[in-house]
Amino acid sequence: MVKVLTALVILCLSAVPISAEVAMETVWEMNREQNDVVTSVHADHDRFGLDLGVGAYGHWESSDGLGLYVDELGLSYRGDRLLLSGGLLHHSMGQARLNEVFLSKSSPAFPSVRYDLGGDTWSYTKMLGDLSANQRLVDSIDEIEEFKRIGIHYFRWQPTPRLSLGFGEAFITVAPFTGDIFYHTAPFLPYYLVKYLPGIETHVDNCRVYGDGELVLPAVTLYGELTVTEFPLTPKDNNRKLYAITLGVETDQLLADWTVTGEFCHITDEAYSNRNPEAVYARGHRSLGHPLGDDLTTVELQLKRDWEQINTETRFGAYVQKLGYTDVKPWVDPVTDKVPHDAPEKVIGVKLGVHHVRNQTGFQFDLNLGYANNFEHRLGETGFKYAATAKLTWYLP
Repeated sequence: MVKVLTALVILCLSAVPISAEVAMETVWEMNREQNDVVTSVHADHDRFGLDLGVGAYGHWESSDGLGLYVDELGLSYRGDRLLLSGGLLHHSMGQARLNEVFLSKSSPAFPSVRYDLGGDTWSYTKMLGDLSANQRLVDSIDEIEEFKRIGIHYFRWQPTPRLSLGFGEAFITVAPFTGDIFYHTAPFLPYYLVKYLPGIETHVDNCRVYGDGELVLPAVTLYGELTVTEFPLTPKDNNRKLYAITLGVETDQLLADWTVTGEFCHITDEAYSNRNPEAVYARGHRSLGHPLGDDLTTVELQLKRDWEQINTETRFGAYVQKLGYTDVKPWVDPVTDKVPHDAPEKVIGVKLGVHHVRNQTGFQFDLNLGYANNFEHRLGETGFKYAATAKLTWYLP
């Protein structure tokens, strides 16, 4: 793995010799003994940009099962009020600091074309992507979809410096539909209209409606995200309540020199699937929304401080989680694959993080350690859950 890591760094550095920022990230998933290494380059020259990421996964001890893959490869062009991008790219949207539920920073890259428009107090994003998984992202070849497209658009408005609001949709289809080119390219056109104009069969789509907001008050900042399936969702309808919500508060007034963030996140069972295993809100087995999937409840607290004298940021956090059937691809076998509701995994954990910058080099390390009851949904059993991320960044002149 060390030889592979060195080769990845050399490959990415040689790809872009000018105006480049190189980020190398190593992820350990200790409970599965799985290691992923991704080396990426982001380069800007004039109005053009390049993103290139190459990854390897396997075990540190040996090369058994070692695999290589392209994590990211895309180009972009930036105008005065327009950004165009395309390729195999990562995307994220939302206001949450700790538990994103719509399009998280940890979501997998997927082939896409995208445009962004912007004004003084607003911005608008629209993209079309291909979520058909490759073999690395599924457990078996049979799970690779022949056709799976996603259209996303997101409008963000900041009417005052203290208030910002966002509205968006994610529309997944497993078959072409009449007018798809028009819906995927025209700005501000709601995808939800497809159900009525021209009309679409319900078994070929999964439509998610999304909203977020942030309100900056003198002492605290309030924010939240909400995404809903089976819209409209009302108390009197007979639809299942398929939604994901995060509510957060942040302040730098509680403790001197520290920023305190608290979040509550709740995602209902099957919230990302809409009873269609073909149109699940994921690429392969990796969720586009919350990285853990759905059917979970989390309460999390974080303390963060920026030590300007030594160019270092430290983070300390604690959380409580209740995890049910978090798999983003349900209904493979509704009888045998469901987790018993009397054995949800309950986790109490801590998160530690540090980010240090010196000269043209940045280092970041994050550790997540949790103690679980009903470990892996086995009633009465206990165990530990681990996750660690290390990131090394060079800022080239």
